[in-house]
Amino acid sequence: MIAALHFKGKLLHECTLAGDTRADGLFPGHINAAQASRDRFLVLYSTRNWRGSDDNCSIICQIRDGAYDGPVLREVRLARSVDDWRPFDDGKTYVKAHLHPLVFGVPAGALVDGRTPENAGLFVFMWNRRARELDPETGFMLHYHKEVPVLDDLSVTEWTQLRLNAAGDDFEVVQPVETLRQRDYTLGYPFCEIDARRMALTMNPPVPRDAAGTEWIGSTTYQRPGEPERAGTKGFVYNKVRDRYEWRHCGPLSAPGLFESAVARLDGRWVLMARIQKSMKAKGGGPVAWMPMDDPYGPLPDPLCPGAPRANAPTTAFRCADGGLRLFTSDPGLSPYGHPRNPLFMWDIDPSDGFRAKERRTVFDSVARGLPIREESLPVVDQAKVFPHAGGRRQLVAHRVRPRALASGLKTGVVVNEAEKEVSGIYYSEIEYTESQPAQWRFAEAEKGAGREKGGTNEEHEGK
Repeated sequence: MIAALHFKGKLLHECTLAGDTRADGLFPGHINAAQASRDRFLVLYSTRNWRGSDDNCSIICQIRDGAYDGPVLREVRLARSVDDWRPFDDGKTYVKAHLHPLVFGVPAGALVDGRTPENAGLFVFMWNRRARELDPETGFMLHYHKEVPVLDDLSVTEWTQLRLNAAGDDFEVVQPVETLRQRDYTLGYPFCEIDARRMALTMNPPVPRDAAGTEWIGSTTYQRPGEPERAGTKGFVYNKVRDRYEWRHCGPLSAPGLFESAVARLDGRWVLMARIQKSMKAKGGGPVAWMPMDDPYGPLPDPLCPGAPRANAPTTAFRCADGGLRLFTSDPGLSPYGHPRNPLFMWDIDPSDGFRAKERRTVFDSVARGLPIREESLPVVDQAKVFPHAGGRRQLVAHRVRPRALASGLKTGVVVNEAEKEVSGIYYSEIEYTESQPAQWRFAEAEKGAGREKGGTNEEHEGK
């Protein structure tokens, strides 16, 4: 059970790599994390600009010492955004954008049944790649609906597989960055057994299916030509001969109009949570869909859609360290300000009662915290991520804070100001449990940091 929720401050203010810094006009956007070893932790995030809606840029990974909020030992760039991408022979340049980074893997040195599995220390990093077009006269990003349809063919999921080195301060490349495809679908279309033209990652990372982490279950948004989006599970399996994970399995697709999903393991069962497209466009929001499953690749039932919360903002769901299933989103009807994305709330979800939301808590309220984001700029607090538990009573939840205002007044009627830019970034809180909770992974007892070299330098890892 949760005893309290403690606000900790800003976790990520800026990237240190040239081209993605505050001086370049960028700030940290989407975030995820994973434990890398007993005393090393990965913080994965994207950078973001102010030129238009979803102006996402590069994918960055930090290796931190001792905790997710510990000192940064090294920062590397996994995918670089460029503004002069020429994917077509049409004389035009495009922005190569990257968003929704995910990471999963078994920490180096983790023990399962008294031994360290072969896949320990190998991590999978994934993100969505998109092509965006800038207005040549204003430099402002065109809205999705005004972009040429051929850009959809460049919207793919990319992935790379890296192994933590012995010093715990850098990576060895096992698989360079490439387009994510299901095994046996190596070239052209289709890219997997589902006859979908497009695929987009969700915001929730995959979760392990077995104790050794040789199989992981995630979810994805698929879209067939002329049809609404649908959610579905996907499975990654470790191939010890190749020493890498493979995308092996696809679950059946959900009812139409579901996207941005999450998979969580319940006691003996699984559940797929998804946002409803109509809810996103409704002024007062709408319900969240829940689909319980006995088999993560089995048939999906008709979704259960409890009446509350009613959200039109990004929604995530996690099974937390105490075993509780929790939902993170906003509800404009519950906001003191009528904001669609502020405050950010956390609900306990009861699977035995139709996945009804109970015990609401406020994770972050930008107005109550006194952040200088003007009302007309529309504060945004969203995309909460619960980090994998490393033991004890402390588990971290991180989220994004920014205004909806951009470098042009087309979005909100006002232009973002410097004070609003400065406070934008990744913030975090600490979930305090009433009792100590077991860590997701176990390690042999050893002196912390023994034989490891502290410190490091920033590096590029894209394409190595």
